[in-house]
Amino acid sequence: MAEKKKILVWLLCYGHWDPVFKPPVETIGHDQYLRTFTESLMPIKDRIDYIYLSGGVTDSQGKTECKTVKPKLDNLLNQHGLKLPILEDIGSLITITTVKIFVKTLKETYQHHTPLLYCSRARYELNYYLVGYFGKQLNLALNPIEIVAPLSVIDTRPDSTLQYQKGLLERIKKEGINKIEAEEIGKKRQGFF
Repeated sequence: MAEKKKILVWLLCYGHWDPVFKPPVETIGHDQYLRTFTESLMPIKDRIDYIYLSGGVTDSQGKTECKTVKPKLDNLLNQHGLKLPILEDIGSLITITTVKIFVKTLKETYQHHTPLLYCSRARYELNYYLVGYFGKQLNLALNPIEIVAPLSVIDTRPDSTLQYQKGLLERIKKEGINKIEAEEIGKKRQGFF
């Protein structure tokens, strides 16, 4: 029997971990997201090679999402007896750049791994589409249904609603990915969400 491939796990950060300054509902949602993610790894824990955190948006103190989420995630993993390397993708500001970096990294460095991309349920359709889109761009035969894993989360941010994400996907298909990527990065840098 052939040995199973190692798994590359990629997690969209869902913002900064900051229970002091975030609204309580958002903190509860973020905690729920990270706990559900950690628990979902248990059946595949022996095959995981790396976990990547994606989130390059900085807070008022200049810390990226990755820097604030990593200690919380590491603590949750340790509670389950998991010692896994957590790498940081600080180049991602929005979902489009996250998936683009994910697919590019997969092709350049982790082609012999089974990829898993975790995101919130509201962002599932967008991530599903983008994995297929960027996979084709880089000549990778990726099946998004086997790669994108949605997690339930309480999220009060305006860009995280299912309605916003569906509208974004429709605009990408209609107006083109490059235009929408530039607009979304501009909004993020201006602090719209």
